[in-house]
Amino acid sequence: MVRPLRIPPSFLILATLVGCGGGGGESPGQGDGLPAGDGPPEFVFVRSRRDAADRDTALRRSLLNGLANERILSAAGVESGLRVHPDGNRLVYARERRTGQPATREVFTGSLDGSLDELRLTVNGDRDEMPDWSRDGTRIVYVSDRLGSGPRLFEAMADGSGAVALHDEGFDQLDPDWSPVDDRIVYSRIEGGLARLFVLQTDRRVSLPLTDGGPGIAGTRTPGDYQACWGPDGSAVWFTRVLDEQSAVLCRVEVASGSVTVLTAPTDDAARPRVSPDGAQLLFTMARPTLGMTGQRLWRALADGSAATLLFPDQRYDYLGIDMLPAFPAVESDALEAVPVEIAESAIRNGLGTRTRGTIDNVLEPDDVLYGLGTVPSGGREIAGIDLGVALPVDDPFDLRGVEVVVRAGVGDAVPGDILRVAVRNATERRNDTVVEAEPTGAIQTIRFTLASLAHIDRDRGFGIAVIADKGRDQPGELLIDSIALTVTRPVVDPGTTSD
Repeated sequence: MVRPLRIPPSFLILATLVGCGGGGGESPGQGDGLPAGDGPPEFVFVRSRRDAADRDTALRRSLLNGLANERILSAAGVESGLRVHPDGNRLVYARERRTGQPATREVFTGSLDGSLDELRLTVNGDRDEMPDWSRDGTRIVYVSDRLGSGPRLFEAMADGSGAVALHDEGFDQLDPDWSPVDDRIVYSRIEGGLARLFVLQTDRRVSLPLTDGGPGIAGTRTPGDYQACWGPDGSAVWFTRVLDEQSAVLCRVEVASGSVTVLTAPTDDAARPRVSPDGAQLLFTMARPTLGMTGQRLWRALADGSAATLLFPDQRYDYLGIDMLPAFPAVESDALEAVPVEIAESAIRNGLGTRTRGTIDNVLEPDDVLYGLGTVPSGGREIAGIDLGVALPVDDPFDLRGVEVVVRAGVGDAVPGDILRVAVRNATERRNDTVVEAEPTGAIQTIRFTLASLAHIDRDRGFGIAVIADKGRDQPGELLIDSIALTVTRPVVDPGTTSD
């Protein structure tokens, strides 16, 4: 059972409420991050800070487990549309020459290992963006508005020379993706207020429709189908279908039949799918605004959209481009098991607020028996919160495949502008990453997500999570917690071994 300390009831500081068997030293989830190792990077991405894109946007590389997250290039400007050359080293991307002005985008190449100098491929006053390599890496395709009639497809040599317009249909053309098996190019065509996918054939004379654009609702975002990505054998294409102002789903279309399968929920805002070399996995970006997860976070899922897990949960960043490297790992064949974490053995610390009801034991089970903390003034706001740290039941932190987090909590006396926040500790960068900022409903809400980032696990298998009520100045209220539950996914443990 959790044993509360004897402290003044008027101001509850949950410094170290430690479960039975707890001892001295650093609490779980507060230790140093895991070592990155020396393996090759597995994917690349563009990360842009939402409130400071001009100062914090960069091409980066990482392992799929979130470790070895490193900046590749250091240059001013906001990049987007990142693609990896077939050699696994060269990169092509767009960059705004003047931040916040998309019309100044130009196409550049660089390299993953820094062995090649950055080269600007387009030098003009027009908007050039959305590049991709041909399957042999000798050519690129990109979008340019240099004809003066809107964005059109252009093809050039890999050094930018010999640029020519491709199959101008008189409609806007976006998001080209070159087939990995032949010279076909799939792209978006906007006609009549709807984007549909077309496939430009190898002769460059014929373009055939692939999708119908779906049942979108017109608004500031033109509805329809965008950001297509071929599968490795050319038989299917994954893409984004924009439904309305806030919603977009990932879909898959069979090239031979045109049959479309929707892969994600219509309440989400998914984008930028990329398919793994074996065709079994996806990387993509997604916001989940109805769940309090704003911004385009980075996700991983199986190719059918199932088993979606957060890779980088920090709400401060959007991800403006993704691609996979040759070392991207295949889906593991090991049998996995889901193991509940013993929250009763956790440490509760660094809380803030005045206890209003229940005891800390009440967070152990989802039984509608609530633990309450009244807010206190802090930083010009009214705040109440608890911070939980626990050692996860894996023998080796690198055995961890995911942590499912389920929080049942609410904010009493909620008014517009209040926030119910859930954050997890980033052990590598030694700070908290906000995952969810939900608008309180006045009732107990269920917040659920699965995190697959070893950057958020410390060397002692520790994991930290905070639940916070954040209210405006002079608007006191109450943080109400029914339960906090964690479940880890790990390889099946041999009966002859044990895990804590």
